[in-house]
Amino acid sequence: LEAAVLLDWTEEYLRRLEGGVYAVDSLRPERAPCTRGISLFPTVGQEVSRAVVSGVEVVGSCVYMPEHAQGWSYSIALRLTGTAEERGFGTCQLQSRHWVIQEDEREPEHVRGEGVIGLFPILTDTGWLLNEESDPHRQYSESAECELPSPFRYLSCASRSASMRGSFGGDITFVPGTIRNAAGPPFDVRLPPFRLCIPEYFF
Repeated sequence: LEAAVLLDWTEEYLRRLEGGVYAVDSLRPERAPCTRGISLFPTVGQEVSRAVVSGVEVVGSCVYMPEHAQGWSYSIALRLTGTAEERGFGTCQLQSRHWVIQEDEREPEHVRGEGVIGLFPILTDTGWLLNEESDPHRQYSESAECELPSPFRYLSCASRSASMRGSFGGDITFVPGTIRNAAGPPFDVRLPPFRLCIPEYFF
């Protein structure tokens, strides 16, 4: 029986790899390419959501963590699409976010705040700028301004709930140019909710 279960688990894992559910990616984009590996954040399915507004793409996804008190880890990836001429701006900066965490059949929880995990990334055509504007609390060790590769990605956690079923979505506010030197009015990118659940397989 144990051998059959292990074989089933392995076949499902291979199916997801071959089907593109899991992809090879930089596990820490700021340390690419030396941290490339298989990311368990899915690229397709109900645990993934995408949105593109004004040339800014936001991709959200989650992984259930059975060993962790929080329950789920979620990934939010940001990058620019198209050209500066098409977008109407060369760069834009994340200003704030509003997340809606919905447990099935309960009132949603709203989480609002400036930036994300203390960062205010400035998105460029090829990545994001790391400087005193985007990293005011100096979380990164780099002392000089530099450009890190696309996408900007941050990870955080969503807490367990009574039903262990729900969804995560919301919106992010961006400023064309930078917050200090805006090139236009702020705009929102709304991320449709992706599913929070206990999956059939743990990888």
